[in-house]
Amino acid sequence: ARSAIPKGTRLVIGSGAEVGNLAQLVEVADSVIVGSSLKADGKASSPLDMSRVTTFVEAARHVLKLS
Repeated sequence: ARSAIPKGTRLVIGSGAEVGNLAQLVEVADSVIVGSSLKADGKASSPLDMSRVTTFVEAARHVLKLS
């Protein structure tokens, strides 16, 4: 995927980021936008589920080797 874009271009994944695919996404992307995977029942119209948020942040720290 990276070879298809000009060198120096930042690649942002705009949807679909979740704990289960985060490691694969950060292999090719510079950043990800996280939305409904952090909401109750994974539904965009639902409120944030703090358990999902905590799990995602912990996974991100692990994947990015921040902790």
